[in-house]
Amino acid sequence: MDELVKINYENQRPTVLGRDLHEALEVKTAYKDWFPRMCEYGFEEGSDFSSF
Repeated sequence: MDELVKINYENQRPTVLGRDLHEALEVKTAYKDWFPRMCEYGFEEGSDFSSF
């Protein structure tokens, strides 16, 4: 494996898929529970992440 998480450079800002990041970090919590918890840490949609 050449990279930990695939980075997409097709937009103005580099992006990664949340599910890929979750897997690479080897998070034990289910993604559906982990992502909302990450949002509670003060990350802002549109600035720190975008939903698709």
